[in-house]
Amino acid sequence: MISLIKDFIENSTEETKIFKNFNIEKFFEKIDYLNEYELDGDFKSIIGSEGILPGTPLANVLGQLYLEEFDNKIKEFIGNEGFYIRYFDDLVLVFSKEKAKKITNEILSYLSKFYEIKKNKIREIFKIEEQQNLNEAKFEFLGYKFEVKNKNFKISIRYKTIKKFIYKFIFEHKPRDKGKIYDYLVAKNYYLFSWLNSFKYINDHKLLEKIYLYIILPEKNLNLKKNFIPSRNFIDQVPF
Repeated sequence: MISLIKDFIENSTEETKIFKNFNIEKFFEKIDYLNEYELDGDFKSIIGSEGILPGTPLANVLGQLYLEEFDNKIKEFIGNEGFYIRYFDDLVLVFSKEKAKKITNEILSYLSKFYEIKKNKIREIFKIEEQQNLNEAKFEFLGYKFEVKNKNFKISIRYKTIKKFIYKFIFEHKPRDKGKIYDYLVAKNYYLFSWLNSFKYINDHKLLEKIYLYIILPEKNLNLKKNFIPSRNFIDQVPF
């Protein structure tokens, strides 16, 4: 999904684009699937009378199934020149500035029939092109932070995600005795490896350098030897 957003923005020929991030209250709970499908009685008793419980193992699968019509409708509003992507209840829509008002009204009218929308939460973000005095773009999606500044497109990590990554890296599997050092290093390296797929999209090299210099390198070379556990607010002192 991140690569799709990156490719669309970088290869877009439109002068200006608008991103809409719709904040929908109880998105999955509002899906009325009972009238659309025949469900087994035992299955109905488990999942309830309406909506999909977010966070459950089947939430993503059921969401993709029940929201197929929803996705097709939004793509119809956007048109072939636009861009739409959804992950659970997080939506990103991209379309030309000239069609912004018409498309926005169509989408809001459609969504308002089935969902509760916070209209004041809609954000407009403009794409930078090879022109002067255009608006800067900045938005977050799936833990990433996208920013267009001085005609450069930067993909970084949002601060909340960085904190989650660092806290788990520092405090999880902390060895209590020297005999656990090997297991500790294996766990740490496995955790870092699991993040490689996410980090591969990031072109904010300064951020990656700071994570390595301020967190990974000191933790491996100093904290491990001294068995030192930093305070949990230390990340707020790191100049990210």
